Amino acid sequence: METAAAEIQLAASGILSATPGAVELLQWLSIPFCVASNTSRFELIHRMRAANLLGLVGSRFFSSDDIGVRKPDPSVLLLAAEIMGVSARECLVIEDSVIGLSAARNANMRYCAFGGARHHTSRLRNDLRTFEPEALLLNLAELKGLLCPM
Repeated sequence: METAAAEIQLAASGILSATPGAVELLQWLSIPFCVASNTSRFELIHRMRAANLLGLVGSRFFSSDDIGVRKPDPSVLLLAAEIMGVSARECLVIEDSVIGLSAARNANMRYCAFGGARHHTSRLRNDLRTFEPEALLLNLAELKGLLCPM
């Protein structure tokens, strides 16, 4: 319970919040989506709740806890695809880490790198580029444009 209380405090202080545009993007999406994370299930729930994303994601989230192995092993991504009822090739993974991009590639899924989080540095963005993603997104509006090109 201390973790949950600390996360709520962080959310209230603005330290733990959704990436700008995340709520709007999830409200806008008309295609199936889910979250597949290395974060523990407990922590993932509390982070999504604190960032006001849990209601939008619902039960469509998967943790490395669910499968017993962590990324770069692709198992959590493959589990998510299976439960969502789509093939690996139908998925588009948006990842903000080298480990996550490696998991997407290992799963034979399409992937884009998200380099617009507060913790991203130019060095990390360069590391993300080495995985040759379909796109390196610096904000979530770019993802919306990628999903619905003019």
